[in-house]
Amino acid sequence: MSKPPAWAADYIGIPFLEKGRDREGCDCWGLVRLVLAERFGIELPSHACDYDTVKDHGRIAGLIGRSRHDQWFEVWSPLSSGLCPLSSAPGDVVLLRLSGLPIHVGLVVALGWMLHAEAKVDSVLERFDGLEWQRRVLGIYRHVALRARRQRTKDR
Repeated sequence: MSKPPAWAADYIGIPFLEKGRDREGCDCWGLVRLVLAERFGIELPSHACDYDTVKDHGRIAGLIGRSRHDQWFEVWSPLSSGLCPLSSAPGDVVLLRLSGLPIHVGLVVALGWMLHAEAKVDSVLERFDGLEWQRRVLGIYRHVALRARRQRTKDR
């Protein structure tokens, strides 16, 4: 069984802060953005001005729907076989359903493990293939920069 890398502990306990984008506090997208920048060198747009609050579910769902086709490609979906996608890798983004909508994201740190932040919960490390989350996973996406980096590594 895969276990989270030691560096993931650096991100546990960051306070939840609506529209937060740094170590002072993050919402779910802010945490994904922070880790991808610090650990993987990938700069993502803030989107903090694109919604009013984290309860603005319609806008957030629309934003995620538009964004995931721009610089992301799907590496796993519920239509794929298996609950724990073997094709996921650190740096991939897990898209999750909350309140029936695609409005939550987490960052894969190891097979089956994600970092994420929710209102009333500081950033935590949890299994996305566990009972609480497995039925909420809508897909796993990889940024094009990670895809290109992994392809160059394979070609060597």
